[in-house]
Amino acid sequence: MEVTCYEPALLLDIGRRCPSLATDLLQRRSEEWMGLDVVAYSALHGARLAGARAVHLHPTQLSPEVVGVVRSAGIEVHSWEVDDGCRLEMIEKLGIPKFDTDELVVALTYRESLGG
Repeated sequence: MEVTCYEPALLLDIGRRCPSLATDLLQRRSEEWMGLDVVAYSALHGARLAGARAVHLHPTQLSPEVVGVVRSAGIEVHSWEVDDGCRLEMIEKLGIPKFDTDELVVALTYRESLGG
Protein backbone atom coordinates (compact mmCIF):
# COMPACT_ATOMS: atom_id res chain seq x y z
CA MET A 1 0.00 0.00 0.00
CA GLU A 2 1.23 3.48 -0.79
CA VAL A 3 0.02 6.96 -0.03
CA THR A 4 0.41 9.60 -2.73
CA CYS A 5 -0.11 13.30 -2.23
CA TYR A 6 0.87 16.65 -3.74
CA GLU A 7 1.87 18.10 -0.36
CA PRO A 8 5.33 17.19 0.99
CA ALA A 9 4.50 18.26 4.57
CA LEU A 10 1.46 16.00 4.70
CA LEU A 11 3.46 13.04 3.36
CA LEU A 12 6.19 13.67 5.91
CA ASP A 13 3.63 13.63 8.73
CA ILE A 14 2.00 10.45 7.42
CA GLY A 15 5.39 8.80 7.13
CA ARG A 16 6.20 9.68 10.75
CA ARG A 17 2.83 8.41 12.03
CA CYS A 18 2.73 5.27 9.84
CA PRO A 19 6.32 4.31 9.03
CA SER A 20 5.27 1.03 7.41
CA LEU A 21 3.38 2.87 4.65
CA ALA A 22 5.20 3.92 1.49
CA THR A 23 4.76 7.62 0.82
CA ASP A 24 5.14 8.97 -2.70
CA LEU A 25 5.07 12.57 -3.89
CA LEU A 26 2.59 13.21 -6.68
CA GLN A 27 4.17 15.96 -8.80
CA ARG A 28 1.67 18.48 -10.12
CA ARG A 29 1.52 19.19 -13.83
CA SER A 30 4.15 21.69 -14.87
CA GLU A 31 3.40 25.30 -15.63
CA GLU A 32 4.04 26.32 -19.25
CA TRP A 33 7.17 28.28 -18.32
CA MET A 34 8.81 25.32 -16.56
CA GLY A 35 11.59 23.56 -18.38
CA LEU A 36 12.58 20.00 -17.57
CA ASP A 37 15.43 21.33 -15.41
CA VAL A 38 12.84 22.99 -13.16
CA VAL A 39 10.78 19.78 -13.12
CA ALA A 40 13.82 17.75 -12.05
CA TYR A 41 14.71 20.24 -9.31
CA SER A 42 11.15 20.45 -8.02
CA ALA A 43 10.59 16.68 -8.08
CA LEU A 44 13.88 15.91 -6.39
CA HIS A 45 13.61 18.48 -3.62
CA GLY A 46 9.88 17.95 -3.09
CA ALA A 47 10.46 14.22 -2.65
CA ARG A 48 13.35 14.88 -0.25
CA LEU A 49 11.21 17.27 1.81
CA ALA A 50 8.44 14.68 1.94
CA GLY A 51 10.74 11.82 2.88
CA ALA A 52 9.13 10.10 -0.11
CA ARG A 53 10.13 6.74 -1.50
CA ALA A 54 9.12 7.82 -5.02
CA VAL A 55 7.90 10.74 -7.07
CA HIS A 56 5.07 10.30 -9.58
CA LEU A 57 5.66 12.39 -12.70
CA HIS A 58 3.28 13.14 -15.54
CA PRO A 59 4.49 11.83 -18.93
CA THR A 60 5.05 15.42 -20.11
CA GLN A 61 7.60 15.77 -17.30
CA LEU A 62 9.61 12.70 -18.22
CA SER A 63 12.96 12.65 -19.95
CA PRO A 64 16.08 10.54 -19.45
CA GLU A 65 17.70 13.53 -17.73
CA VAL A 66 14.83 14.15 -15.28
CA VAL A 67 14.58 10.46 -14.42
CA GLY A 68 18.36 10.26 -14.00
CA VAL A 69 18.51 13.24 -11.63
CA VAL A 70 15.77 11.85 -9.40
CA ARG A 71 17.12 8.30 -9.42
CA SER A 72 20.65 9.50 -8.65
CA ALA A 73 19.31 10.65 -5.29
CA GLY A 74 17.91 7.19 -4.54
CA ILE A 75 14.31 8.16 -5.24
CA GLU A 76 12.13 5.97 -7.43
CA VAL A 77 10.26 7.43 -10.41
CA HIS A 78 6.69 6.40 -11.18
CA SER A 79 4.23 7.99 -13.60
CA TRP A 80 0.56 8.92 -13.77
CA GLU A 81 -1.97 9.43 -16.56
CA VAL A 82 -0.27 6.86 -18.77
CA ASP A 83 -3.30 6.36 -20.99
CA ASP A 84 -2.02 5.53 -24.49
CA GLY A 85 0.52 3.42 -26.32
CA CYS A 86 3.01 6.26 -26.82
CA ARG A 87 3.14 6.98 -23.10
CA LEU A 88 3.38 3.28 -22.26
CA GLU A 89 6.30 2.94 -24.66
CA MET A 90 8.01 5.98 -23.10
CA ILE A 91 7.79 4.68 -19.54
CA GLU A 92 9.00 1.28 -20.68
CA LYS A 93 12.06 2.85 -22.36
CA LEU A 94 12.78 4.87 -19.22
CA GLY A 95 12.45 1.79 -17.02
CA ILE A 96 9.62 3.19 -14.93
CA PRO A 97 8.21 0.22 -13.00
CA LYS A 98 4.88 1.62 -11.76
CA PHE A 99 2.26 3.86 -13.31
CA ASP A 100 -1.37 4.91 -13.04
CA THR A 101 -3.77 4.71 -15.96
CA ASP A 102 -7.43 5.32 -16.69
CA GLU A 103 -7.17 2.97 -19.69
CA LEU A 104 -6.60 -0.48 -18.24
CA VAL A 105 -7.52 -2.29 -21.46
CA VAL A 106 -4.95 -0.24 -23.41
CA ALA A 107 -2.27 -1.03 -20.80
CA LEU A 108 -3.07 -4.74 -20.75
CA THR A 109 -3.11 -4.92 -24.55
CA TYR A 110 0.28 -3.17 -24.64
CA ARG A 111 1.67 -5.63 -22.08
CA GLU A 112 0.41 -8.56 -24.14
CA SER A 113 2.11 -7.13 -27.23
CA LEU A 114 5.41 -7.33 -25.32
CA GLY A 115 4.84 -10.99 -24.62
CA GLY A 116 4.09 -10.55 -20.93
